[in-house]
Amino acid sequence: MKAVELRVGEGRSTLEARDGYLLVTELADVRTPEDMRRWLGEIDRFASARNLERVVFDARHDSSEPMPGVREARWEHSDRAPVLKIIAVVLPNELASARVNMTVLARKTAARLRAFATIEDAAAWALSVQPRR
Repeated sequence: MKAVELRVGEGRSTLEARDGYLLVTELADVRTPEDMRRWLGEIDRFASARNLERVVFDARHDSSEPMPGVREARWEHSDRAPVLKIIAVVLPNELASARVNMTVLARKTAARLRAFATIEDAAAWALSVQPRR
């Protein structure tokens, strides 16, 4: 399927339904907590319409520290996992991946979530694990 562009506030990303999962490529950062919630809601609607509960977020472009509340809005969404039950995140470096993976261990997220260095590893994991029920 051809990628669809999603813009929310200053944030820009593409959404592409792949075989068994949704690939979200983040191109420009969502800057406010409100925009983050709207962005995640749009991604949920896109995934739900295609019966997808697995997602790979390609966030390798991310080089800036988000505004206060933006990261927490994203974590809160993962804690609830209304649509996406398996979440793999591709980050720009091992330190960022380790930070996310340690945070996952400390939180009780409804979604299964893990960070990776490559899309291939992230997709393989996302397709291999089962959602929490």
